[in-house]
Amino acid sequence: MHVHFEQNTSTRNDSTIHSLSWMGKVPDGLPDEGGGWKLNRSQYYMEGWLASGNAKGVVGVTFTTSHCRRYEAPPRSNFNLRGHRSEVVLVCWNEPYQKLATCDSRGVIFVWIKHEGRWSIELINDRNNQVTDFAWSHDGRMALICYRDGFVLVGSVAGQRYWSSMLSLENTTIACGVWSPDDQKVMFGTTDGQLVVMSSTGAMIMQISIAEGMEITSMAWSCEKFNMEEGETTGCHPDAQTKTEDNELNSATPKNHTLAVCFKYGTIFLLTNYDDFDPKVIHTMLTGVKMDWSNCGEYLVVGGFDRLPNLQCRNELRFYSKDGTLRHAISIPTQGKPLTALKWGHNDKRLFIAAGCNLYVAWVNKQIAPLYFLCQRATQTCIQQEKNAVKLPLPLRLRLGIQALFSPTVKSYIPDPFKLREFVSTTPPGNERLFCTMIRHGDETSGGHYTLYLEYLGGLVPLLKGKRASKLRPDFVIFDPKIKTTKGKSISFKILSTKKHKFSSYFFLICITILPKISEDWYNVYVDFISVVDQRTETGGRCGESSSNDSDTDISAEGCGSPRMQRRRRIKQFRAEKSNKLVEVTSNIWGTKFQLMGIASYLPESLGNVVYKTSLLHLQPRQMTITLTEVDGSSQALSRDPNFTPAGAPEDEEESCEYYILCSK
Repeated sequence: MHVHFEQNTSTRNDSTIHSLSWMGKVPDGLPDEGGGWKLNRSQYYMEGWLASGNAKGVVGVTFTTSHCRRYEAPPRSNFNLRGHRSEVVLVCWNEPYQKLATCDSRGVIFVWIKHEGRWSIELINDRNNQVTDFAWSHDGRMALICYRDGFVLVGSVAGQRYWSSMLSLENTTIACGVWSPDDQKVMFGTTDGQLVVMSSTGAMIMQISIAEGMEITSMAWSCEKFNMEEGETTGCHPDAQTKTEDNELNSATPKNHTLAVCFKYGTIFLLTNYDDFDPKVIHTMLTGVKMDWSNCGEYLVVGGFDRLPNLQCRNELRFYSKDGTLRHAISIPTQGKPLTALKWGHNDKRLFIAAGCNLYVAWVNKQIAPLYFLCQRATQTCIQQEKNAVKLPLPLRLRLGIQALFSPTVKSYIPDPFKLREFVSTTPPGNERLFCTMIRHGDETSGGHYTLYLEYLGGLVPLLKGKRASKLRPDFVIFDPKIKTTKGKSISFKILSTKKHKFSSYFFLICITILPKISEDWYNVYVDFISVVDQRTETGGRCGESSSNDSDTDISAEGCGSPRMQRRRRIKQFRAEKSNKLVEVTSNIWGTKFQLMGIASYLPESLGNVVYKTSLLHLQPRQMTITLTEVDGSSQALSRDPNFTPAGAPEDEEESCEYYILCSK
């Protein structure tokens, strides 16, 4: 077995990640004829969605891929789902029904469903009691909910309650629950080492103590998490009956599944059944143990941490076989925060690990790594960046193999903290949409300001700051996001020229200035960059001086050299000085016409205008006409994050001027 981590420091959040869940991606357009969608494992597990729940009560749904070739990106690669009012402690996909269950620390459960490209809450369950565990059945039709007070509930995927029971347990509580591989039984683990077995209809079967006085924290069977093969037997194919008979024969054949029972202080029992009196015991000697079976059911990954003398945590991963044999062990590269969640993905080719605010992605190869692959890994470590692979005097096939190792699993388009100015002044590649949230800080009368954040992985990445410049008229100023590094020195950027381009990236500049005037209580405004309009323009002015080749990446930093500490320092340095103005917005006294003026030398003097119209007595929808100046960034190398692989990038440039009407009731 060979395991290595991606060389990527961008997959992080602005709060602690508590839970992870992954599922494969079903095609957006399902056929109307031919029996519907059929599972193709080689394609289904190549792309998927990673759900994460964090301490800010936000659920992130992010697109992931395991292949390194060009792909058809979804219209939106990241969703930040809001609704919980406390920390999200559990997220769980239902793959057969493509639903997502989330639970917060107060016991509120939401079931989300995607409809027409948007996620909405389908069901809400609030019993005013803390939830200890939630589990979908393997066919996705039933849900099991365990509460701290001993109340257990089994319901349907549509929200119907099948049965519920208050387990009368003395001096103990229910800590976790799990479905049997055939969905005919449910098993509960208690805080004193007992195992309670009930039928799927609620009848008590057995109550046995497997480790007296030891708290059970989690349980998992070594079977597939969901039965995704059912679609192949329900189609109208000539051989559907033959497939059904084969599946019935296979289901009749007993399969040796293993039940893993994890205890609080790092001990794991491997049982062949719930009545196994001679389990195999694994002593991990780790704290805060998390575990998950691989999709094939042959490997159990166990993650935990050791507390160091400096109170930081050393996180470790260990891979065990079904008989308890240790197959592989590896430490997570960056230490500090304890491991909080782990989850297999992409048919056991990837492993997602959360530790604090960081998300780590491990590439897993169950076989012995060949020599050429180890050479590629050594070369990747030496060259550090994908662009350096082109300079290697190697045959094309070998060079492409090295470049493939740089392909990230978590796909998104996020800025380099040292190149924010370049990011906000350049069009996103391909057909990618950027979704943002704008938050107002402070009181408007006392000089409050606005910050525009990019949504990513359930968190927010700061982009721009704006402030009102006049108390009489709705005039605003947007500050330059340039980051200072050392004493008296700032980062220099390559300058953008103003030429023709298909899309403009200044739509969020308008949103950060105009939308607060339209509705003062719009704290969170979602910005869809695909709605940006273009206006053809020509400028004859000369742009300012540009930096030398890649000079913006050669930055000295003081203090700790840890990437995590450096990124934290960059976020703190986001506060721009008032003298570094990027754009000014002027308006008439009624706030119906706005003019965007470029202050920086590398921006055109006129960036566009906005006309806002309302009808008398509000009988007609409000209309906002936005006209923007095209800005071309193709003359320089984009500082795009390697986490994004653009797909469907247009080859033809459109030179026409368009206008976009925003209508709202």
